Amino acid sequence: MNSMCAFLFQSFLCFSTLAVVLAAGDGRYLSLNLTNVGDVYTVEVGVGTPPQKLHAILDTGSSDMWVKASTAHGDERTMYDSPTFDYTRSTSLRKTGYDFFINYIDTSSTGFWVTEKVTVGDVELVDFQHAVVNHTTTSVPAILGIGFQDGESIIGYPNSPNFTYPNFPVALKEQGYIDEVAYSLYLGAEDRQDGTLTFGAIDHARYVGNLYTFPVVNVYHFVSTPVQLHITLQGVGISESNFSAPRTLYDVPSPALVDTGTNGIIAPANIVFEIASKLNAVFDDEHDIFVFDCDLFDKIQTTILKFNFGDLTIDTPLANLLITAEDLGGSQCGLSLMPDERNRFILGVPFLRSVYAVFDLERAEITLAQANLQPGEQDLQVIHDEVPGAIRATAQPWVLPPGDSPPTRGQPLNSTQEVPKVPAATLSPAQDSSASPPSIPITTFESSSRPAATPSTPPAEITKVPQTANCSCHNPEVDSVHGLKTCDDSSVLPKPLPVSIQHAQADSQNSVTTLTPIPLPEPTDGDQTTPSPAINSPDMPSVQLISTILAKPGNSSPSQDHILSVIVVTEYKTVETTATVTLVSCAV
Repeated sequence: MNSMCAFLFQSFLCFSTLAVVLAAGDGRYLSLNLTNVGDVYTVEVGVGTPPQKLHAILDTGSSDMWVKASTAHGDERTMYDSPTFDYTRSTSLRKTGYDFFINYIDTSSTGFWVTEKVTVGDVELVDFQHAVVNHTTTSVPAILGIGFQDGESIIGYPNSPNFTYPNFPVALKEQGYIDEVAYSLYLGAEDRQDGTLTFGAIDHARYVGNLYTFPVVNVYHFVSTPVQLHITLQGVGISESNFSAPRTLYDVPSPALVDTGTNGIIAPANIVFEIASKLNAVFDDEHDIFVFDCDLFDKIQTTILKFNFGDLTIDTPLANLLITAEDLGGSQCGLSLMPDERNRFILGVPFLRSVYAVFDLERAEITLAQANLQPGEQDLQVIHDEVPGAIRATAQPWVLPPGDSPPTRGQPLNSTQEVPKVPAATLSPAQDSSASPPSIPITTFESSSRPAATPSTPPAEITKVPQTANCSCHNPEVDSVHGLKTCDDSSVLPKPLPVSIQHAQADSQNSVTTLTPIPLPEPTDGDQTTPSPAINSPDMPSVQLISTILAKPGNSSPSQDHILSVIVVTEYKTVETTATVTLVSCAV
């Protein structure tokens, strides 16, 4: 998923101001106050000249900043009644000429890239690149992505920039406000508005025990360095009272995404089912969560989840995952703990409320300690080269096996146990080893008192290679591993293959890949097909474009205006299957 997975069950109407501190002497840093708004955390930013104050959701799982235009179509609502951006009023906005696109599991946002003046507290970034969204199917008003620069949403769609730019953390360093592209994060207790985000420094008052530094692990085959903030989770345990010994729930070393854009915890289904069974919880299809009798509140208060990173174990009260009956608008309570059919971990807000985390983007490291939920006065120290006082972890990091997905398989589920559908992410593409790098993350589950989010129009699903009256097949002798001709009207994929006019998107349990249409070449006389060189770019990691085909039969030259997409021969790979498939899609 690109990151943002969030339950949003409540709204606060006031926003705390930002505190900015610029240090002298030993270095520079920027400290910001965070506002907890219904289990997501926001930062107040001023966009444009004169500055328009917006409340952007903080997202460690994505890398871009985008703001919703006041004229945006699709979902015209805005979460927590935040203002939107009237870009026609800004005298400093400059369009780059490139489009912006981000596609999530059940929503999407489109717009255009700009450079603009952006203010955060007393800090002013000039010519800062971000996106203005003019069509979206989410009510999110703005995102401030602070992930790796290489995770930016700048490839894989028509008229994309295809080059990285200084995103917010990098721009702070380049424009002289911090010394290192690193930041520390403290969310604090749910009932306190004392969360802070400090760029370039750490606060020793906000953790207890030792700081341990872990390497960020790469979960994608098509890049050599990480593009998202995954850390090795060695196992998960549970302690059901203050006096009981912890019991292991999961002991397979696995990559886990650390994500402020997810306001729950996503974990392999067998972990979730075991915890849910202790509360006699059942899955509620209306809210896409587990619900249970609120009388068990006392049991939740004494239950601790233990996230084992080898050198360090973080204790997270199960109460951090509680959703009250009031928030759900009913008589039962809920858990912001979601099962994942692919056995992935995403450690969102409930986990992060228990931890003090430092993200060093220059060295691809994450430093963790148990959070101090009763912090004293700030004790800030600037980061130079490494996190001050941190101990380097000795635990073996997880490594992506060649040609395989993350080995995050737990114990097999009971064959009679059905894995419930994982709540769809409003802003989170799938986290797969073969997937394109995500651009934005955040799953938003809105209160039942709010209107349901408008779903995006799903692409047509094609489970069979179609015969199209106005198209001719290409390479009909190419066989798939299933022994089928590429133009046979037969099922060749283990799961449906969504195809839209704008792009082909291959989707399997291990692959989410977008193929951008190739401009149609003029064919030579008597030749209706034109080979195209194989495409091997970062946005196409597991589906290789072998050739493009044109499409109108006959000897007439094709018209670009009448061709809506291309025919693509792809090599479709999963752990279990490699198949060669032809997709056919033509205009009449």
